[in-house]
Amino acid sequence: MGMPDGTGFDQAALVQKARRRQETRLAVLGPVMFAASLAGVLLALHAKNPPARLTSGGVLAIVLFCALPWLVIVGLLALVRRGRFASMQPTAFGGLGRRKRRAILRALRRGDPLAADEVPIARELVTAMRKSRWLPWLFLVLPLAQLGNLTEARTQRALWIVTAGAWWLLAWWQFYLRHRIRLYADTHWSR
Repeated sequence: MGMPDGTGFDQAALVQKARRRQETRLAVLGPVMFAASLAGVLLALHAKNPPARLTSGGVLAIVLFCALPWLVIVGLLALVRRGRFASMQPTAFGGLGRRKRRAILRALRRGDPLAADEVPIARELVTAMRKSRWLPWLFLVLPLAQLGNLTEARTQRALWIVTAGAWWLLAWWQFYLRHRIRLYADTHWSR
């Protein structure tokens, strides 16, 4: 797996592997999101007392509404493949095995030294994280789009609180991780 230039990893092969992983995840996530949203809408309609009757136009509207997340993912995939969405471009870090990725992230987070062959991959990861610095802010704002659910029934409020808490916890983790990695980069690579 070592390269003649001494880096230890074939960067191009790792990027291709990361791209395949990314495309596979998006290909699985799209239909799952479509099925979950369609099932949620149909369950909500069935739970009404009496159950709602749908016309063909209503069914078409429901299917289009449920297909929206899947269509967004397909659009994102197209943008990523064309290189237009720089913050979503796969990196060599994504092509590494899970154990190696976790070890590098742990070292960056704790401030431990990296092996010489891991440094170029870690630098590329830091650069990619700087390109996607908007991501934690998105996690903070997403629950606010559903604030209307707070006025609904108790179940809706509870669901919103759990979902918002999960998104905000993810945002906090992203802020923390990015801060620790930035500290590592400033400490070890600013010389």
